[in-house]
Amino acid sequence: MAKSGGQFEQGFSDTLKNRFESVLNNIREFSSSVDAKIRKKLLQAGPAFSPEKFIKFVVIPLLLIGFTLSFSIQFILFRMLPFLNSGWFQYLPIIIPLLCITIIIFYPRTIVDARRNDMNSKMHLYITYLGVLSTSKPTRRMLFHMASEKEDYGELAKESKNVFRLGDNWRLGYIKACRIISETVPSQTFADFLARIAHSFQSGEDSESFLTQEQKVVMNSFDAEYRGALYRVEGMKEMYTSLSTTLAFITCFGMLVPFITGQSLTGILYGIIMAFVFIDTMTFYLILTVLPKDDVIHELRIEKIGRASCRERV
Repeated sequence: MAKSGGQFEQGFSDTLKNRFESVLNNIREFSSSVDAKIRKKLLQAGPAFSPEKFIKFVVIPLLLIGFTLSFSIQFILFRMLPFLNSGWFQYLPIIIPLLCITIIIFYPRTIVDARRNDMNSKMHLYITYLGVLSTSKPTRRMLFHMASEKEDYGELAKESKNVFRLGDNWRLGYIKACRIISETVPSQTFADFLARIAHSFQSGEDSESFLTQEQKVVMNSFDAEYRGALYRVEGMKEMYTSLSTTLAFITCFGMLVPFITGQSLTGILYGIIMAFVFIDTMTFYLILTVLPKDDVIHELRIEKIGRASCRERV
């Protein structure tokens, strides 16, 4: 009996140990996946948006501002003006830190979305420019160097400069440089283009014929993405109409609640106003995120030529 009891205890301890190790392994895998996703998002936000700068210039200042304001309101303002410590104002010391934490969480995504929209909106112009350059049979170095000098293309020019630096300064070669940058850019269209141009470099395909074909591919992708964004905006419009109608019914019902329960109307009105403001703000943000940038006029620089130079050219 003593032997069987010892075997039971040994088996139970082994089972408990295995389960504990399994839980630890799951926690490590989850933390490593979360860390990889965060680092990828920070890389997609651009080379100037490193984790160190994000913590130093965004996380720490916002946390200090949030908790300092919360402390000041709770222990200074409410003691000086006690009548403010009522209604919705009494939740300000909690709302302000939560708002700062929310900004910290969503700020990198906002930067990534802005870079993605900038790349997607100028991708067709960028490919057309590369196609024009390819007619002069430039080298790979010259192709990316000239593309990186065109600041009018915004984030695409910056990423072209990164490809140029990796391929030329770091001596990685343009095939490997294009594949590395394709894994860190937020635009899937530009990432696919870099992967395809790396494959064309590796296979020895002619740059002019490749970029001519890429113009058709990118224009078709741009057209499909543009139409899809317009359809999403149409869906958001219907969602906003439905939410506004629902809030209007809630408002009508809220006006009747004080007559039934005797509750104060002030708190209900504050809640309804905050709900309307929240819905309007979120809808506006989502539309700005989804809607493709479509300038009425171009933003390219126009060279001014004087009369004397015009006469010389004539």
